[in-house]
Amino acid sequence: MSQSKLMRGIILSALGLALSAGFFIPFQMTHAAVLYEQSQTGTPYDIFADVGANTGFYSKLPQYSGSGVIFPGGGVAYTGTASWLRIKRLSGLSCDAPLSISLFGTDGNTQIGTIFNSTGVTVGDYCDFPITGNNRTDQTLGFISICLNGDCDGLSQSFVLDGSPSNDGYLMDGSQTISQKGGWAFQICDDGGCEGGFELASSTATSTATTTDTGTGTTTATSTATSTPPTGASSVLFLPGIQASSLYLKDSGGNEIVVWPPTEIGNGDVTDLEMDSSGQSVNDIYTRDIMQNIPFSGPVYAGFTTFMNQLASSSIINSWTPYAYDWRYRVDDIANNGTKYEEGIRDVVTEIEKLATTSFSERVTIIAHSNGGLLAKSIMQRLQSEGKAHLVDKLVLLASPQLGTPKAIGTILHGYDQMDEISGLVINPYIARQVINDMPGAYGLLPSEKFFENNTEPMVVFKSASVTAPYQSVYGNELRTYDDYIKFVRGADSIDRGLDNSSNIPATGKPLLVEQSRILHDSLDNWVAPSSTKVIEIVGTGLPTMKSIEYRGLIEEDCFIGLFCSQTEYLKPFAVLTKYGDATVLQRSAEAYVGDKQKYFVNLKRLEDVNLSGYEHYNIGEALPVQNLLNEIIVGSTTSQNQFISTSYTEFFDEYDVEVIDSPIRILSSDTDGNQTGVIIQNNQRVIKEDIPGSQYFEFGDTKYLIVPKGTNRTTKLYGEDYGGYTLTTATLGSNDTQTINTILSNASVTPTMVAEYSNKNNKFSTVVTDLNGDGVKDLETTLAGVVIPPPVVVTYPLLISYVQSLKLNNVLKQAIILVIKSAESYANKTPKKASYLRLEDELLQAAKDLTKVYVKKKYLTSEEGNKIIGMIDSLKAKQ
Repeated sequence: MSQSKLMRGIILSALGLALSAGFFIPFQMTHAAVLYEQSQTGTPYDIFADVGANTGFYSKLPQYSGSGVIFPGGGVAYTGTASWLRIKRLSGLSCDAPLSISLFGTDGNTQIGTIFNSTGVTVGDYCDFPITGNNRTDQTLGFISICLNGDCDGLSQSFVLDGSPSNDGYLMDGSQTISQKGGWAFQICDDGGCEGGFELASSTATSTATTTDTGTGTTTATSTATSTPPTGASSVLFLPGIQASSLYLKDSGGNEIVVWPPTEIGNGDVTDLEMDSSGQSVNDIYTRDIMQNIPFSGPVYAGFTTFMNQLASSSIINSWTPYAYDWRYRVDDIANNGTKYEEGIRDVVTEIEKLATTSFSERVTIIAHSNGGLLAKSIMQRLQSEGKAHLVDKLVLLASPQLGTPKAIGTILHGYDQMDEISGLVINPYIARQVINDMPGAYGLLPSEKFFENNTEPMVVFKSASVTAPYQSVYGNELRTYDDYIKFVRGADSIDRGLDNSSNIPATGKPLLVEQSRILHDSLDNWVAPSSTKVIEIVGTGLPTMKSIEYRGLIEEDCFIGLFCSQTEYLKPFAVLTKYGDATVLQRSAEAYVGDKQKYFVNLKRLEDVNLSGYEHYNIGEALPVQNLLNEIIVGSTTSQNQFISTSYTEFFDEYDVEVIDSPIRILSSDTDGNQTGVIIQNNQRVIKEDIPGSQYFEFGDTKYLIVPKGTNRTTKLYGEDYGGYTLTTATLGSNDTQTINTILSNASVTPTMVAEYSNKNNKFSTVVTDLNGDGVKDLETTLAGVVIPPPVVVTYPLLISYVQSLKLNNVLKQAIILVIKSAESYANKTPKKASYLRLEDELLQAAKDLTKVYVKKKYLTSEEGNKIIGMIDSLKAKQ
């Protein structure tokens, strides 16, 4: 290549790796698409200007000493085929301004690739240029040049290369002078495309800017620049979970109303959350803050907030921002369009940029709880597209349902207790389902297609019954694949599954929202963070968590005001549980990030056993061991493992009693220390209690679940709330993580005044004692298998005489024993009572027993007949 050809073009960039001259620190991307990257804007490097020719400038990669236009040695090697060049910014030029951009080898003759007459693609703050030509595979770059017109002399147009936040970049004006202000960022990528990821330099470097006149060979204009790495922990952006941001609206008088969490009796305020069929809010709702303490549920983020405030006040971090958001919307919608606050739309990327400006590290750590993890991934995708991903150094996914959760199926189809979990109130499932059915954010939690990879168990099972037959005819007995389960959710059948039906009938999800959920997870489930962002998963496990749904048919009694009753078979959904989850999110979903990561498991079962206080999905950030782990992650220290936190998951062999009861019953269990789990009535509200260590309570349709660690001594009461029938099922979630039904008490009677009671002592269930009218007197006793226990017979003298008279015994013998019994009766009835009468009664009863034994010995009576007479006589003697 001739020197005149070599000098053609304006050099667009000159960044590189630190070689022996020590000017740069290498920064290698691990993403497969990036072959070479200089991402550290603010790093100075040499620019050469050829004043003698009309062509001007070029840049060498990397810096090295020498003289002349082409220096020996140097360059940067890459492996792969260069297909794309992404540049940080061409301020003053559009992406289609350059006529050509060329890549050359270190010898100055080998053209590695060229971009000629090709319009660059504008991607946020970047220009992406396709690279063509031969010799693009496995090469060593020496320099890059840019040409603006046919003669490559278009220097009259000023433009800036770089755009580093710490400088103005390289200004090239019409006089062909150079103002060196800082480094320029670019990527060379294969056909997978480029991903941004530019960040501020973390090195101190010195270099010279040189102008060479090819006519005289004179080199002039030398300058130096340094870059000092920032130090200290990053500021923190916190993203809460679904339903963990408060929501508000204004009434007609301009007064603020809290619509979430709910406070109205009957859940009337829940309906204010309604959205239309297009997924837009019916009411003008806004948010402001994350939840702290909920009156009926306890702390949600109160302890976590105190923990973060302490980090800031002690200057471990400069600041933190909890980003409340309207969780009814899709996470990608929130990430790209912001969320509504009282003062207007608040953009999350703007919040990150603000935090980075004052952060000790000039970067931000994102801590994302639950649904906040899905939001965080969407935010990172936006940051990457805008070239701002370098602002985030760590992404902490705390109990995040990365592949969704089976619980969401129950939430959308049945109004399952997603709302109950946060509020602590029993939300009417009928109302909850009406509201959630049009809520895009809820659909984002549905299990994704990736959830079904390597899944060995069905997601939905239909047990044979007349009410499940219509579903079996369409879907079969089990739904094991993603496609089958999605057809069921969308309603690929002709069954009446409208929202006006009982919450036991699975409603159909909105096809548009189901499809949007699929698209969302297709984007998020395989997302990989740029190498500048470290990903850490914190996975809660050890608590019973719903993993699938089983539909059964149950016979129950329908009554009209207690007068007219009939038996009907109803469809009922049942939750199938596993111990590998945090009571909401399965372990396998919370640990599903596919890229390089650090992973920690939180043993919630062990935490509860030791502390005797429960932490589960919604309040996992309140646990002190979790806060200690977060502290270590934020400051970048070595994380410590302990009995609660480990890098490998634990196998759980604990067992649980699972008690399931249908319709209209309120269930409440109390242990020997007075702790309660179930539902209490407080200020006319139905409030959930989960105070028995290790216990859970939730409702699925109109079915109530009481889950208690096996071996917990307790008494359980059932309170009737209407006329009808109920079914009580006991099951065991065993050491092998299999749920087994033990007993079923079918279609027992219930009245509005009924109180039934049973106990579990030393792992043994008692019978169920029922008081139907609430007068405190036992009306019925059954086993948990439904076997009626007859009341004990009260033995009297007339009853004993009547029995003897009924026997096939010789009349003389019969009258002989009856005479003795009647004589004993006469003394029993004498008044006033005297000790001598009691003694004579006792002697006569003993004589009757002896006579009975003689009759048996002589075979006048059978052994059974004789034993019954003797037993009745003993009962009479016991009452003396």
